[in-house]
Amino acid sequence: MADGRLRAWIETRGGEPGVVAAFIGVPPDSDTPVRRPPATRHCASHTEARQWVESEAQALGGVEVEWVNS
Repeated sequence: MADGRLRAWIETRGGEPGVVAAFIGVPPDSDTPVRRPPATRHCASHTEARQWVESEAQALGGVEVEWVNS
């Protein structure tokens, strides 16, 4: 996956506190994500959510993060 990228988004949950950050891998030279459920984490804020996704991207070899609207 080190040559691909992560497609990431942040979701709010209608009135519930915090947000859910999610990402999925996208192979190089493709616009189609891998077929598996996305990685997710409940976070207290958008800032915390972005930091988590960015740290996961670094752990995967510094892959690019493509942010999309949820």
